[in-house]
Amino acid sequence: MGSESEVRMTEHPQLGGNVVGAGQVAAELPHERLAWGTRVVELLGTQRDLYVQLDRLSQAQAGLVSAEDADGLLGVLGEREQVMERVLEVNATLEPFRRRWGDVVEQLDEPARASVNAIVAELETLTRSIAERDEADRRAMEARRAEIAGELGVVNRKQAAMRAYGSASGPGASAGPRYEDRQG
Repeated sequence: MGSESEVRMTEHPQLGGNVVGAGQVAAELPHERLAWGTRVVELLGTQRDLYVQLDRLSQAQAGLVSAEDADGLLGVLGEREQVMERVLEVNATLEPFRRRWGDVVEQLDEPARASVNAIVAELETLTRSIAERDEADRRAMEARRAEIAGELGVVNRKQAAMRAYGSASGPGASAGPRYEDRQG
């Protein structure tokens, strides 16, 4: 254990960039490994907790998309936005560690490294689940939009046909037939 490759990073632009990210520790890291190691574990734990919230909201979103509940969906999207703001704050706090991630991981003691590896693995799983569910929701909403567009097209064609028939019998048109078969 202890290699940089054990802690992987997941990039997801919709979820605030890198989940953990790569980079370097700020030049002024605390001298005690334990202090900043604990801080990294805390920040990653906070990030994981936020992603658990996002995962729950993503599940709720999927149900609302299936139920075609636009009002409920807007509420969940608002909640997701608030959680994402907090994710971005944590990402900004992690940035000094991210810049020299390999060095950070190498300097962690074994328990902290194991915690980081476990949290990062969980973050990757959560990120993947959220992204897959969001993609499925996007496809479902696009399919529904296409279905509605098709239905609107049919309605528009029917209205055009009704207008065309209606203009022949509208104001100013003769009351009787235009053509008459007099030979009978």
